[in-house]
This record gives sequence, structure tokens and C-alpha cells, in this order.
Amino acid sequence: MGVYSTLSLKLCLLLSLLSIVSCKDHLVILGPESKGVKHLNPVASDETMIKATQALISRVTHSLSENFVLSIPSPSYPQTTQKDFFRLSSPKLNTVNIEGNNGISLASGYNHYLQNYLNASISWTGDNLDHIKDITDLPQILPTDGIHRSRFLTWSYYLNVCTFSYSMVWWDWPRWEREIDWMAMKGINMPLMFVGQEYVWLKTFEEFGIKDDDLDSFFTGPAFLAWNRMGNLRNWAGPLPSEWIYDHYLLGQQIFTRMRELGMKPVLPAFAGHVPRKFQQLYPDAKITRASRWFGFPDAYCCFSFLEPTDPLYQQVGSKFVANLIKYFGPNDHLYNGDQFNEIPPTRLDSTYLRAVSTGMIKSLQSADPQAKWLLQSWMFHHERYVWGESQIKAYLSGVDDNSMIILDLWANFNPVW
Repeated sequence: MGVYSTLSLKLCLLLSLLSIVSCKDHLVILGPESKGVKHLNPVASDETMIKATQALISRVTHSLSENFVLSIPSPSYPQTTQKDFFRLSSPKLNTVNIEGNNGISLASGYNHYLQNYLNASISWTGDNLDHIKDITDLPQILPTDGIHRSRFLTWSYYLNVCTFSYSMVWWDWPRWEREIDWMAMKGINMPLMFVGQEYVWLKTFEEFGIKDDDLDSFFTGPAFLAWNRMGNLRNWAGPLPSEWIYDHYLLGQQIFTRMRELGMKPVLPAFAGHVPRKFQQLYPDAKITRASRWFGFPDAYCCFSFLEPTDPLYQQVGSKFVANLIKYFGPNDHLYNGDQFNEIPPTRLDSTYLRAVSTGMIKSLQSADPQAKWLLQSWMFHHERYVWGESQIKAYLSGVDDNSMIILDLWANFNPVW
């Protein structure tokens, strides 16, 4: 289902879910009234978005690339409440004009024509393009007054944090380029972008006295990094080769750049509090606790050192990490994903503590990026429901202003938390 269809979803502070394939990937639709992201318009120039979308068309239907004429009206957003749209028209033989207010709208318009007028498509399981591979003429079957579609809901979030360790961990740039093309054609404009973050962690920890050898027992092997990033698993199948870290940083730069060229708003990682064991030796006065055991893994592979968000050092590390994200990836869109207690209970459950740790998280983000929004998975409220009662959830969420937090209810198709 595309996001230019008419959907009826309940919206509140949480994002509601539209699951598109099992539990591998998730597409979350965020409505125009949702808090915190209402005015996040694309920052890429119109010229950049048109050029990126034209290149996408050339990759998908090379023989027809010159038949599509793209344009973005000026100004793209005459008012902040305007919904994304595309218009298709055919003013002359073999030409389809696609007008949209950003790159995602243009790519969605192209996909609409591809599916509805050429009976062609691209998908995860295969493409239906052979019958148009060599054609150079377009059928003249557009309505005389053209086609106009407006986006019903504003933002489409895409990807589960675990997906980056299921299969994406082995993807190279051509595979990622294809996925980003698919995202744009399906109207996805808020994708998670976690590739290459280990390089930023390495550079950040270096500034706090951590050496490469200290990270051998911190990072996992590539296939398990999703659970390393969420504070569940360390050292498992490690150490992580330095060449892999740097190569994936370069890959992450390519992914991040292409997403933004098309008008997407990539969601980057945040510092949740998990640090190498060496921190306890280097900063003996810092409040560092031991995280709970995850699924019975022995001590050598579990139980992260957790720098408490109430400690001043947390603010230094968290803000430095965000500053380094900007340094190594470039200006971003103020969206950060971080999970402090994924499938592991907090060390304390009193309201004062829970409110303080979430406040510490958003404070560290906004000290480096004043416009930062924190994206939090609601999974922990479901998975650890014997820990997270109504009062605990209320206390934790109350530590962050509504306009600074977005909750991803990625399991809502089975058990909606909100």
C-alpha cells in the first residue's frame, strides 16, 4: 500500500503502524497533526531533488528516462501545512510531466505511472520490468485533465533497528542504492540510517581516553550489531575489524547523502548510555551501573556498563557523539533513535529515577542539536510489561516534552501499546 492511498489510522503522540512484511521491516505513518515533526520540510534544493529523482528513473527504466519531465513548483511549500502531492500530465506524445513538491513526491508519481499505466513494478522479491525494457514510446492513456494525488499522512517511518543485522549488514552500495530507490518510489520519507555509526563511536570514545583495544570487548561482530547498539550484547563474534568499521562509515556516508538528496529525513543513532568497561577505570567517580543479563548470555558477552544519564559525564559523551555525527556525516535533520532499556529492565523503577534518565537523554541530544527529536521504540513497554506498568511509563515519558519525542509503536499490528 502506498502512502498516497486513503488510510484511516488513529494518531496520537505515538506513531501507528502499517506492517508491510512480517517483522522484518516496518512502515510507520505519521499524520500532519503529530507533534514534533510538523514542519520538517526537505532541506535539499529543488535542483538536487530533481536531479536525484531523474537518476532514479534512469536506473529503473533506462530506455524511458528522457520521456519523464520533472518539476517542483516554486515555492515548494507555500504554507507549512501543505500536504505532499504529485501531478501527472501528458502535454505531448511520448512525454509525461511529473510535478511534485519534493523528490519523494516526484518518485511516487513516477511509481504511480509505472504501476498503473505500464503494468510494471520493482519489489523485494523481483521486478516486473522485462516487458518494457526496450520500449521507447509511452502509451497515451492519461486522462486529459491529468492525475493529481495528495499525501493523506505526512511522514512515513521505515525500518526496524534489528533489520540492520538480519540481512542489511552484508549489503553493498548497489544493493542499498536499489533499496533507497524503492523507498522513494513507495513514498518513504523518514528512514532509519544506522550504517557506519561504529566509526563515530570509535572517534567519540577516543576523546574520552578509550583506545582501539578497549573496544575489542565492546563491539560485537557485524551480524550482531543491532543488539550491541541497544545495550544487549557485547563482544559476541567480535572483535569488529577496523577495516570493516571504516568501510561501513564510507558506505553510511553514501546512504545518508542519497537519502537527503531525494528529500528524505534520515533518522540517526543517539547515545543511550552504554559504554566500554574501561570507562569505570578512567572515570571512577562517574555513576556507572551494570546492565541486566540479556537472555542468559554469560558475563563475557552481556551486562553492559551503563553510564547513568543523571551523571554529568553522560551529558559530555552524549553531546559529543551528536557533534561527531554532524562532523562525520554532515548536517542532518534533527532525528535520533536511541533505546536505553531495550529488553533489559532499568536499575530502578521509582518515578523520580525514570523521569531523570529520560530527561538526561533528551538533554544530551539537544545540548549539541537544539532542534533534536528523540525517536524511542515502544517495544520495551510490551516486552518488559511486567516491569513497565502505567505509572512507570508515565514517569519515563514525562521527562521529555511532547514536542521532543516520537514513539515508534512498531508492534502495534499485533499488540498496540498506545
